[in-house]
Amino acid sequence: MAKNYITQILSLDEKQYFYPRKWGEGGAHEAIRPTKPLSSQDLKNYLQQGLIYTPIAISWRHYAVYDLIFRRFIASQMLLPQSESR
Repeated sequence: MAKNYITQILSLDEKQYFYPRKWGEGGAHEAIRPTKPLSSQDLKNYLQQGLIYTPIAISWRHYAVYDLIFRRFIASQMLLPQSESR
């Protein structure tokens, strides 16, 4: 999912930016890892269109937490180019 998001949605070069992590490196727990390439805005749109249903009302705080988790997960699967790394 991260590879597709990085290369298709962000339009970044896979070889230069995608760096998947392996199990055992302290990766995210499956319960909090996004499974669909939906940004928080995409999620909001899906909910408004009725494509996704939740049993509770979603507040701005829910979107903020989702956005944090989603961005951190995508960032964890990326590598800065050599010229930009420290």
